[in-house]
Amino acid sequence: KAEMNFVKLNGPSFSNFLIIKGRDLQSVLETEERIKQNYKFFSLSEILPSLKMQKQRQGLIADLFKNRADMIKKILELDEKPMFEKTDLITVSSFKKLFGESLFNQFIFNDNGMVLSVIPLTEKINVSEENVFVVNPQAQITEQLNHYTSEGYFYLGVSFISLFIFLLLVYKRKALMYILPSFMGVSLTVAVLSICGYAITFFHLLSLFIVVGLSMDYTIFHFDKDNKDKLRPVLYSFLTSFISFGIFSFVC
Repeated sequence: KAEMNFVKLNGPSFSNFLIIKGRDLQSVLETEERIKQNYKFFSLSEILPSLKMQKQRQGLIADLFKNRADMIKKILELDEKPMFEKTDLITVSSFKKLFGESLFNQFIFNDNGMVLSVIPLTEKINVSEENVFVVNPQAQITEQLNHYTSEGYFYLGVSFISLFIFLLLVYKRKALMYILPSFMGVSLTVAVLSICGYAITFFHLLSLFIVVGLSMDYTIFHFDKDNKDKLRPVLYSFLTSFISFGIFSFVC
């Protein structure tokens, strides 16, 4: 959910995302800073350091002033030694007030009481820490669709076998005549797509189930009605089905 929201906000420019999960924002920021010691990526901690990091930096600056005070006084010709004055820590509220809430929400999401940091990656990283994940939404979706495609082939075959058994029970010797047009329609569709170099995807298989259902209805209606009664209703049914399902061809 978090990674998909980030894609909506920023566009699908990145294929890999680093997701850091924590109980609160500070633990997430500290994890970001620890990982950034070995890898380069832009994250929220770049502009909103953790409170722990801010205090460490303030301590380093204070030590610098303390150790170099005499030299600074001499160089700048000051009357008194310069004193380090602590600046206010950057909090979430002050960050949002300065940069806006939208920038904060591009990186941080809340999910069931947990804080998630979603970071786009421009290079591969290998992190083996608890609550730290590297995900590739595009690869995951492709893998899932390939799995559904394999299952679609299986259930399409099961559908044909089930329909044929049902037709045998109802229509006896006419069963083969009723199922043959559907089988030929599906086979012809797969053959044309293969010849044209198109891979059979999950969405093609969904359309094939529609082909089987419609062609089975038309076939039974065709053979069980008199010629004078069948033309007009079959034609109207075909046109409505063709228009309604044909619209999906133009959906991006």
